[in-house]
Amino acid sequence: MTFIPENKYSELVQMLPICCVDIAILHNNKLLMIKRGKGETYGGSWWIVGGRIHKGESWHDAVKRKAKEEVGMDVKVIRQIKSYEFPVAEEKHFVTTLFVALGIGDVSIVLDDTSSTYKWVSEIDNTWNHLLKQMIRDTEVFDV
Repeated sequence: MTFIPENKYSELVQMLPICCVDIAILHNNKLLMIKRGKGETYGGSWWIVGGRIHKGESWHDAVKRKAKEEVGMDVKVIRQIKSYEFPVAEEKHFVTTLFVALGIGDVSIVLDDTSSTYKWVSEIDNTWNHLLKQMIRDTEVFDV
């Protein structure tokens, strides 16, 4: 796969929306949360696994790739929830589609360099970003 040079990519994200997937990964009735690294979108905040969709990649393939890249986990997509738009995140315009997936096989977490730590949770934390809380509510994985 060919990647856009960083300077060109920076120019493009100022002009165009970025298509993404976000993934509510479940295992043993708990949700996987990752703490985004300082240089990442929503850096220093708790979020769910996710990221950009590559050209020619399906949503389901992007979900599986991002789960493997970010946390070293294979997942099975359970359902698609809905799409969200947040155009002010660090001057970028994101359009993301939320999925619920189950961790399959070995669910040992191996973080890539975009996250600093992780945790499994069984409820929404009121300190989380308001959009993240709404996304988790929309999954209906917790009784909210």
